[in-house]
Amino acid sequence: MKAVISLQKLCLDYSVDVSEILLSARLIASKLNLDDFREYCNLEIDGYFKSETSNIPQYRWIKGRVLARKGIEIYSLSCSFDDSYKIFKDSIVKFENYGFDDEQRLYISIDKKIEDKIRKSKKISDEYDLLLDIHHSDIENALYSVRSKILSFSEELERNNILGEEWEFTEQEKQMTQNVNYHISNVGSMANHNENSTINQTSTNTVNVIKGDFNSLASNLRSHGIEEADIQELQTIINVTPLPQSTSEYSPELKSWMIKMIGKSIDGTWQIAVGAAGSLLATGIQHYFGILS
Repeated sequence: MKAVISLQKLCLDYSVDVSEILLSARLIASKLNLDDFREYCNLEIDGYFKSETSNIPQYRWIKGRVLARKGIEIYSLSCSFDDSYKIFKDSIVKFENYGFDDEQRLYISIDKKIEDKIRKSKKISDEYDLLLDIHHSDIENALYSVRSKILSFSEELERNNILGEEWEFTEQEKQMTQNVNYHISNVGSMANHNENSTINQTSTNTVNVIKGDFNSLASNLRSHGIEEADIQELQTIINVTPLPQSTSEYSPELKSWMIKMIGKSIDGTWQIAVGAAGSLLATGIQHYFGILS
């Protein structure tokens, strides 16, 4: 079987673990001398423990709810985004095997530096443990992001007729990699292309939006620099206005919010190009409502 087609089938089969998909993708990248994509696979397989923070993909920056717990007593703390996220450096296998409770929630420790900051600002004594409450969907979103990137990688190879008959690639196929454009997450200077390669690497920190899951929509908007107050305003609007069945049925409140965000892009308050801002908002919201045109 052709290697690239086999990889695509793995990506589309959700009974196959992402860790297994990564092994196949790494082998293909290695055979084609695509060092940066191979390194991306290695980092996802082994974890980002030795990576600079700026080189860790955005989908691994997961926001949660800060909780204070003492015995059976537990309550939520209102914290800023900077104090309520965790950068997950774990291997992808660890991602696939986190232990969730019956409500699909994961409770993990907070980084010591952030914990000390919260205790001081909120006057929380050492009698309480500080935890971060993460929903299952945010972990699933990270796994989906990796699966999606590998599928896109395979699509680009197939588009350039790089298929790998019986998992072997011809010299011509290896030469054709110079015409391939694919997207991987923040990799900074972790690897260089071959001297003769002109593969284009683009950083894409997009967080996938799941229909009806506001956490995924919020994570998507947050990853593009939208402020927490604006995200909370959007959530309120969605909660109190009718669900649209098409883009022509957006409520006046939702339209006003989108116009306000475009305005922030124009005046520089939200530092993103106007055209990109409109596309980002429209796509994210349409994905959330399940009304993609």
